[in-house]
Amino acid sequence: IVFLGNTFAERMQLFNHFETMLMTRFPQLHLRVRNLGWSGDTITLQPRPLNFGDAARHLTEQKADVIIAFFGLNESFDGEAGLPKFEQDLDIYLKAHAGARYNGTTPPRLALVSPIAHERLRHLPQVAVEARNRELARYTEAMRRVSAARQVAFVDLFTPTKRLMDETAAS
Repeated sequence: IVFLGNTFAERMQLFNHFETMLMTRFPQLHLRVRNLGWSGDTITLQPRPLNFGDAARHLTEQKADVIIAFFGLNESFDGEAGLPKFEQDLDIYLKAHAGARYNGTTPPRLALVSPIAHERLRHLPQVAVEARNRELARYTEAMRRVSAARQVAFVDLFTPTKRLMDETAAS
């Protein structure tokens, strides 16, 4: 299992509750999890140091059977105008991985994970939280559409985190 994507994925290296739950829930599978998340990554922009190698090289080295990809947050800063390009790029991204054989035999199983909602923070009153969440909702829906069209598993973290944040703010 390989995690790819933005800062959300990268931070799972520090707060690895999900990986721990996988290991304890499925010990008989002898899972091997690698986190290749990188802060600031988008679907189309993943800058790395010279001679670092691209994602395909690292996925092949890890013999990726499952890819869990975390995108949408950084792309959402392009606003509504960026949605068509995001959907197109996401479709190309999923198609490329679906055609790969990183483990040498079969295409990887793919899962796409949406960004979480933007939380209102007292020390950042200048942030337009409602506007950010409108953009995040649009990008989450775009991810849902492309995932459905490609028959890729989709995890919507935006909707439940938005609901929890709204409930907390109301209490």
